[in-house]
Amino acid sequence: MDPNSHAAGTHGADPQAQAREAMESVLARSATDREFRNLLLTSPREALSLHFGRPVPEDFNVRFVENMGVATLVLPDLAPGCGPGAEALPLTQGTSMALRGGPPHPSRALD
Repeated sequence: MDPNSHAAGTHGADPQAQAREAMESVLARSATDREFRNLLLTSPREALSLHFGRPVPEDFNVRFVENMGVATLVLPDLAPGCGPGAEALPLTQGTSMALRGGPPHPSRALD
């Protein structure tokens, strides 16, 4: 299913705007329709098919999760050559500092 093609009156509109509108309509409904919300959590393709009135392709994968008050971050795909058994890439000083939250505070420079 193409979530960009759902909205009436947006034919020819920017595809990103259409996708945003489609997602907003799903999220808005999920906030007021408990049955639909539960279906999004358990069978997202079925819920989207019901919402948009057309089948969702098997290769369209999406997952909805409840707001648990914590951030959910999706990691990027592994870079080529970084799969199982690959040697870890060394951290640069800049990357190491970024992971620690930046350069040390001057009062802690001697720690």
